[in-house]
Amino acid sequence: MLTYKIISYLFPIDSWKHFTVRERGATPKVIKEKSDTLIKEMPIYVTQADTNHFGVNVGFVRHYNAAFSGEPAGHPTEFDRRPPGIPLAEIAEVNAFNANICWQWREQALGLKAFYQQLQQTHNAMP
Repeated sequence: MLTYKIISYLFPIDSWKHFTVRERGATPKVIKEKSDTLIKEMPIYVTQADTNHFGVNVGFVRHYNAAFSGEPAGHPTEFDRRPPGIPLAEIAEVNAFNANICWQWREQALGLKAFYQQLQQTHNAMP
């Protein structure tokens, strides 16, 4: 399992600079609007036929929820093999929503970092 430490080592934030949405003029509002569009279009990409064909099990849902809560999923049980009764499209919508929030937090963090650097430069320039 990739931890944040491994991911940040493989893809340092500084190397993402040329990928930032903020630098292309997007604001958190624009990011949210784009994400909302993706969520609305989900039925185009994930249909009921996809849910019937692929589906996920309860174990996947428990693991997914544990990943976002930061708590262990617990020991696997036979119950984990059962279908969760959640359409695949709904899982995709939740994932798109979570990605949207991550992008907004990322842009906010980069904005705060830039603001802090500007404050440092202003402070250092003072006699």
